[in-house]
Amino acid sequence: MNHPAFVPLRNTSLPHAFRYIRLERARDHDHPEGDSKTAYIMIAPLDAQSRIDVEAWREHKEACRVVRKRPGGDDNLGHLVHGPGGSWRFHYDVLGPRPTNPATISVTRSSIRANISRSAKPTA
Repeated sequence: MNHPAFVPLRNTSLPHAFRYIRLERARDHDHPEGDSKTAYIMIAPLDAQSRIDVEAWREHKEACRVVRKRPGGDDNLGHLVHGPGGSWRFHYDVLGPRPTNPATISVTRSSIRANISRSAKPTA
């Protein structure tokens, strides 16, 4: 996941609220077992309710990153963006391939499986 467009993160430079979050494709009609190779990996600050902390995001926007992973394709690198009405979006604005169909990501419990670790990994 290292990419020259990203300055490496150091755990010591981020507040403790930052987490490594992996969202994988959940089971559905076309993928009855889900798909762990289709995923979004984020580095983002979470509050006590496990929601993205807006204030911490504002202070550390450059550290709030996303990687879009697809089997057989290049990783798409981008940032977490705060949208209207409190929504969150991924913006693929850094060097590297861009998705062919960029879209607002709407995350629901039925469409993802999430793995949230206690600390941000330094190489995302």
